[in-house]
Amino acid sequence: MKKKVLIIAIALVLTISALSLAGCDLFFGSNDETQRYFVDIGQIEDSGVASVVANNVVGSCVRICADYKTGIKSRSTGFFVTEDGYIITNRHSVVLFTNGKDLPTHNNTRVDCDLSIITADGDTYKAELISFSTTADIALIKVKPSTVDYLLGTKTTFSPVTFDTVNLPYYGDTVYTMGNPENLGFIFSKLMVACPAAKLNESDDFSTILLDGNINHGNSGGPLIDVNSRVVGIIYARVEGASSDTYGIGCAITANEITDFLDENKIVYSSYTPPTEEAA
Repeated sequence: MKKKVLIIAIALVLTISALSLAGCDLFFGSNDETQRYFVDIGQIEDSGVASVVANNVVGSCVRICADYKTGIKSRSTGFFVTEDGYIITNRHSVVLFTNGKDLPTHNNTRVDCDLSIITADGDTYKAELISFSTTADIALIKVKPSTVDYLLGTKTTFSPVTFDTVNLPYYGDTVYTMGNPENLGFIFSKLMVACPAAKLNESDDFSTILLDGNINHGNSGGPLIDVNSRVVGIIYARVEGASSDTYGIGCAITANEITDFLDENKIVYSSYTPPTEEAA
């Protein structure tokens, strides 16, 4: 009898050990290198939404480096809007000290800079300023062909974002941004819409989305992203009052302003189209 009990106990110990080892691999994963891929957010539980959104958009984001001839260096963020390398960012990220009312020409020291971008994969490309808005803090730059592409006649393709100008942000909505605060690299932040349409200045020709969350210098030009991994705006500022008592209020320009600007520059971009109801 004792021998039978001993055999059963040993069998139980071996079974539990096997399950424990299997659980380590199941819950903690293997050491295989992970690859980015687009995930359908509708299949994910709420607790995993942020990770999925970050995975879906990081490949579309870039760090922007502007080194002006005056010696000033600017570090900010942008994102691809086309496969052939057009990037949207803030005007103040690539045009030095302008509020939109005193814009320089393209042959001015305020736009005379060495412009480059760094992708999430760590690849660096030279870029050039294409256009900037005279009303909103938006600019368009483009990646220059690499030496390899130029010599071989090949083209490097990039991962553009998809805009959503239909489902506008509303009070309390959860949104995200990918930025380059203090030039630390790609930092993903969770935000909440505090006000979907505010006028910060009487002279503004556009409405600002106010955000409750952590926005820092270097976040400028980062995409404002909804839970479906679509771009609904672009970060351009944070509220800094006359006193030092104002904290945690970020500012974004709506996706509609961005797409209108792209339309003016004849840039073809990806935009969400809601499904239509089939006729009965």
